[in-house]
Amino acid sequence: MVEIKKDTVEREVIGQVYDYYGALKQEFPLRFVELMVIAGFVPPERRMALDHLHIGWREIPMRQFRAVARAVGYAIESGRSLHGAGDIEDFGAVEVDYGGGDDFCDPGKWLAVITDVDEEQLVVRYFYDDAEPEMVTLVQDSEGNWRDADNDVPVTINFQPSPEEIKVLKRRVESLAP
Repeated sequence: MVEIKKDTVEREVIGQVYDYYGALKQEFPLRFVELMVIAGFVPPERRMALDHLHIGWREIPMRQFRAVARAVGYAIESGRSLHGAGDIEDFGAVEVDYGGGDDFCDPGKWLAVITDVDEEQLVVRYFYDDAEPEMVTLVQDSEGNWRDADNDVPVTINFQPSPEEIKVLKRRVESLAP
């Protein structure tokens, strides 16, 4: 039985694991049940408790969790709200609006393919005119405002581009594939 936590293993997790153990042993009294906790961080005191109780544990960084989830086609709940529309690569597409623009970027709206999602940031690949795609990291501040972290400029993100925009972008992505 494996309990997976995306963040820190809290004290309650040990009780939760034993509760699941009890339910499994009640259902399958003669079966051997091995217990494990996988999390982004296991504090030293929890490591000692888990070791003492013969519960295996592993720390796996969130980025690795997400990579595995993408590989098996699973969307981690915290990333679902960030996913764009359409069927492009792992996550989909978003429309990023640079508003008035400035010295660092052209004003206007650009479609982008999401290539990575992490709590409050997106890594996207833009397709400007006929140029090669460009990777940009977009971050969300504590007030929920988005910024192009690479150029330190504010942006607005539309997570639901129109189906026609998605089709055009998908053709663009496919035309660049080797």
